Amino acid sequence: ALDISLEEEAQRLSEVVVLPQSNKDTPLNSMALTGGRMINMEEAGRFANGFDDPARLVSAFAGVAGNVGTNSIAIRGNSPQFTQWRMEGVEIPNPTHFADMGDLGGGIFSALSSQVMGNSDFYNGGFPAEYNNALSGVFDMYMRNGNNQRYEHTFQVGLLGIDLASEGPINKKQGSSYIFNYRLSNTQLATGGATNLSYQDLAFKLNFPTRNAGTFSIWGLGLADQERSEAKEPEKWETYGDRLSVDTKLAKLAGGLTHRYTFDENTYMKSSLAATYARDHTFGNQQTTGGQTVDVADVLNNKWDIVFNTYLNKRINTRHVNRTGITITGLLYDLDYKVSPDYGLDKPMEQISRGKGESSVLSAYTTSMIDLNEHLTASIGLTSQFFTLNNNWTLEPRLALKWKMTPGQSLGLSYGLYSRRERLDYYFVERVDNGVTESNKYLDFSRSHHFGLAYHKKLSPLLSLKVEPYYQYLYNMPVEDGTSFSIINHAIFYMDRILKNDGKGKNYGVDVTLEKFMDKGFYYMMSGSLFKSKYMGGDGIWRDTRLDKGYLVNFLTGKEWLVGKQRQNMFNLNVRLFLHGGNRYTPIDEERSKEIKDIALDETKAFSEKYDPAINADLSLSYKMNK
Repeated sequence: ALDISLEEEAQRLSEVVVLPQSNKDTPLNSMALTGGRMINMEEAGRFANGFDDPARLVSAFAGVAGNVGTNSIAIRGNSPQFTQWRMEGVEIPNPTHFADMGDLGGGIFSALSSQVMGNSDFYNGGFPAEYNNALSGVFDMYMRNGNNQRYEHTFQVGLLGIDLASEGPINKKQGSSYIFNYRLSNTQLATGGATNLSYQDLAFKLNFPTRNAGTFSIWGLGLADQERSEAKEPEKWETYGDRLSVDTKLAKLAGGLTHRYTFDENTYMKSSLAATYARDHTFGNQQTTGGQTVDVADVLNNKWDIVFNTYLNKRINTRHVNRTGITITGLLYDLDYKVSPDYGLDKPMEQISRGKGESSVLSAYTTSMIDLNEHLTASIGLTSQFFTLNNNWTLEPRLALKWKMTPGQSLGLSYGLYSRRERLDYYFVERVDNGVTESNKYLDFSRSHHFGLAYHKKLSPLLSLKVEPYYQYLYNMPVEDGTSFSIINHAIFYMDRILKNDGKGKNYGVDVTLEKFMDKGFYYMMSGSLFKSKYMGGDGIWRDTRLDKGYLVNFLTGKEWLVGKQRQNMFNLNVRLFLHGGNRYTPIDEERSKEIKDIALDETKAFSEKYDPAINADLSLSYKMNK
């Protein structure tokens, strides 16, 4: 060993500028070569119409269609319910306030606050083998660690409510820290919860690094929502909806213990023991023209998931890294769905789904990143699931290749077989027809083959161009025999049909993104997509899907100015414009509608009509004072 002494020398410098290099083009997960990018919650707060919401943030990306009224997103023509949410490596229920009420897979806005969320990953196709149970995309979200040296507190009041956050050290010497954030709707605060719409959420993370036993973290996320709507006065009735009174209460929890242990410079293990809870209860009654009240909906969804997962990450040599892991999920559920078959005729409720008990899902994967040479890298993986409720299982290969053509220019190719379980209540739908009981218990996994190309060119250190053609073929999709119905187009929160895995679908198109990253307070992004989305229902006829918009165009830009005597404050201006082709819809069957005194759709012409294109502009102004 050599001891080299250095003599301190002090010099006066006029200015030192530190510029962080954050490659947002690629995901944080080093095992992912294509199909993903990093997202950070700072962008969700900066982008116009971001609302600190990761779903609204990614709706500005190529191939992702958003919605003005909700945060549901359709990735490359796929249903919003085909997207998976993960927190700290654990699959969780949709962490959105008033989830699935307006559109299945979406909600009003996220319960994930920018105060606690750290850099995370978003995948829109070609994701590696450690992700399963998703057909379109994955949000792989992480909470950041709190400041382990000093305390920081934030209090905000806005149109949506109040926001309280705090972070700081637990033990400075050991480097442990905490962070938490609590939000409450201002309407609930002002009226004591008597308003029609109220919400609250809480998120926290405790981080405990140790000298010899690795790093432990305890994290949690919870939300509670309530919505109540009252029937109108009889003289104001125009539709059956005017006669409805609905009370909805939703609660979700997710939390766990995560441990990371490093064996040596080439090997580490990460494990989690977590639990998620979701309870949705909707009750509705309807006033009749005779002045009576009829119960038309009583829907209860109550379930726990107990999750254990672990993986070992091993650098085998300088060219080969392998990650292998398992996940065991225990499902505990109490489901009770009663809905009226015809609201317009004031018919009483019927039992459409009932299940109480327990089941489990076992999954395992292995994936390797291999540098074939200095220009070509391969990601090869295999993942599998086994669902004990009906003993169905999957085996899914994943492959990606990335060719670094020149410095700053690359071409990627990916293929994957993906699968997805249905919502748990779908499996317990039963119907008796001519003395024979039919059910959805033995529905198989929905599956898809996904092929993608990704050309990436760095036009400058801060200017990036991406061109991504893709093709997705879906099969084993649940459909209703003899009708145009397919799960691909399903958008309401309950299922009352007997399904078979005979449906198909296909999505293909090209996504283009030109993005200038933040430089001297200025950024912009332009993205566009041309695509086609088709499906085959239970009648064997190919049709356009509900979400076959045809094209998406987005442009967003913004500028930040440092102001004040010491340039400690910030003024922010952001603009977003988007143009989307219209969704498709099924025309009304007028004769049937007159018969049942309610709106009936002509399913023989499913999604044959199209809404006008949607044009939207958003502007945000902000001023931040730092003390």
